[in-house]
Amino acid sequence: MSRKKLVLTAIVLILILAIGGILAYFTDVETKTNTFQMGNIDIIVEEPSWPGNDEVVNIIPNQEVPKDPQITNNGTNDVYAFVKVVVPYENVTLEGQSAKTEQELFTYTVNEGWVEVGTAEKNTTDKTVTHVYAYAEGSEVKALLKDETTPAVFDKIKFVNMKETEFTNSAVQSQELNVVVSGYGIQTTDLNTTSKAPADIWSLLEAQN
Repeated sequence: MSRKKLVLTAIVLILILAIGGILAYFTDVETKTNTFQMGNIDIIVEEPSWPGNDEVVNIIPNQEVPKDPQITNNGTNDVYAFVKVVVPYENVTLEGQSAKTEQELFTYTVNEGWVEVGTAEKNTTDKTVTHVYAYAEGSEVKALLKDETTPAVFDKIKFVNMKETEFTNSAVQSQELNVVVSGYGIQTTDLNTTSKAPADIWSLLEAQN
């Protein structure tokens, strides 16, 4: 091969290598891992004054029984707290009256810090009345912080002061009457509403249950 052809061949190889170099890229990669510890909603309903077991027997008209439901936030996230109270009703005659009327068989006084949401709902099949209460300050729900406990919704319940107007047992005597208290909690942030009205927050909870 002549010197001239050798030089031309060398130039072609250099150009090929140069073109190959142009097609190469500088590259780099970096990874950052972030760890997220998930929060949780965990509430506990307690009744510190309830007399020892799940049943109070031989109750009589106008008798009061200690019952003080309260909610503790046992989770890691702040919550808005609600309590649902289901009370039986019956057609009875109250002391001082002569005619039977439908009456909730247990009454109580709601403590400060709780407000009723909407109006009570009557279930004619089960013969119960359901009340919903929100832990609130004024007209807005109040956040229940981690490890915080609400005041009791009420301190005691009283069996109505009913009387018998017939010589036969009424539908109330010798019956098991249940008062059911259920607690609910929902996170306080990133909700589908900016409202803090108890009814609006409760509607979000209802949609999940």
